[in-house]
Amino acid sequence: MKPFLRCSRRVGALVLLWALSGCGGNSGAPITPSALAVTGGNQQTGCFVDSLADSLEVTLTGSDNKPFVGAPVAWHVTSGAATLSQTVDTTTAAGRSRVQLFLGVALTAVTVTATVTGLPPAQFSATSTFSPYALGQTVTGALAAGDCGAFFDAYVLTLPSAQTFTASLTAATFDAVLALTDTGFLVAFNDDSGNGSGGTDSFLKMIAAGGVYLLGAESFSAGETGAYTLASVVTPVAVDSCLFDVWVTRGITTDQEIKTTDCVDSSGPYYGDIYQILLQAGQTMTITESSAAVDAELFLIVGGSLVASDDNGGGGTNARVTYQAPLGQNQDVFIVAATAGIGETGTYTLTIEPPIAATTTSARMTPLWTDRLSGARGAAKPRVGPLRWWHRASQ
Repeated sequence: MKPFLRCSRRVGALVLLWALSGCGGNSGAPITPSALAVTGGNQQTGCFVDSLADSLEVTLTGSDNKPFVGAPVAWHVTSGAATLSQTVDTTTAAGRSRVQLFLGVALTAVTVTATVTGLPPAQFSATSTFSPYALGQTVTGALAAGDCGAFFDAYVLTLPSAQTFTASLTAATFDAVLALTDTGFLVAFNDDSGNGSGGTDSFLKMIAAGGVYLLGAESFSAGETGAYTLASVVTPVAVDSCLFDVWVTRGITTDQEIKTTDCVDSSGPYYGDIYQILLQAGQTMTITESSAAVDAELFLIVGGSLVASDDNGGGGTNARVTYQAPLGQNQDVFIVAATAGIGETGTYTLTIEPPIAATTTSARMTPLWTDRLSGARGAAKPRVGPLRWWHRASQ
C-alpha cells in the first residue's frame, strides 16, 4: 500500500504542477487574431444596377479559438471593375466583417480581398451578367423576368480609340430605350427614334472617345418584356439640319462644317451646329472651336440658359470655353459651335479635351439610364433658345 500511495501522491503532484503551470502561462498572454475565413458572398454573379445579392463576409477567429471582436478589416478590389460600400470595417461581436460589392463595366472577373494585419488575406470572386459587343454587330435578345432591373440587358463595348458610330434598338412589343454609359455614368440616351423613322424605337449618333462603355437595352415602362434587336454602324457622324441628336464625350476631336441648312439665327444670319454632352457633378471640360474659314464662336446652354460663351479665346478667331458642372448637380449640356460673322459658313474642328484624371464614381452605382437628365421619362429634350438670344446674351 505504501508504494502505491507514494506513487499516487507523486502523480497527483505532477498533475497539479502541470495544471498550475498551464494556467499561469496563459493567463498573461494576449489574445491575438489567428485566422480569417470567407464565410459568405463568394462566387456570385450580379448586375451593374445594384449591389450583389449577398454581402461579402469574413469571420475572424482569435488565438483562443473564439470570435475576435473589434479588429479592423481592410477591403480592396484587386482586379476587375467594381466598387465597395466601404474599404475598412471592424469585426463585430461574432467576429464578422461585411461589405457590399457593386460591379462596374467590364467583362473580366472581379477579385476582392479582405485583410487583417499579420494574417493571409481572404479572397472573393464575382462575375457580371454582361455580354461582349463589337461595333457593327447585330444581336437579338429579349427582355424577360429575371433580367437585371425591371428589365434591361447590358452589353460591354470597348473602343480602342475615338470612334463615330450610330446605334439602334428596335422592338415590336415594348417602347425601346437605348443608353450608353462609361464606367459609372450616363453618356448618352434615346427614348424615341432620332433617325427620322418615328415610332418607339431608339437611335443614337455618337462621337465617342476610346474607352470601355456599356450599351443598355431597356424598356420605357418597368416590367415590359419582349424581343429586340440591337445594331450599330461605324460611320462618319455629321452635325447638320439643326437636329439635337449628336452626342459627344470628353476626349474627342471632330471635323465638321457649318452650312446654311444648320441652325440659324435670322438676325444675322448666324449659323451653328449643336452637340449634346452629359457632365457628372464637378466634371470639367475645355472645348475649342478652331477654323480657318469662319470666325468661331462657342456657346454652352444648360436648361435653356446660357452658362458660358467665347468668341476669340482660342487664339486668333478661334473660340475656347472651359466649363465645370456645379458640385452636386449632373448636367445635360448643349454645345453650340457657331459663327461670329454674319452669313459665314465653312469647315471647323471641334475638340473637347480628355479628362485630366479618371472620374471617381460613387460607391453605389444607380440605374443610370432611368435617370433622364433632360426631364421626365419620355419628355421631349429641353428646347434650346434661338441663336440670336445667345448672341445678345454674350454681348
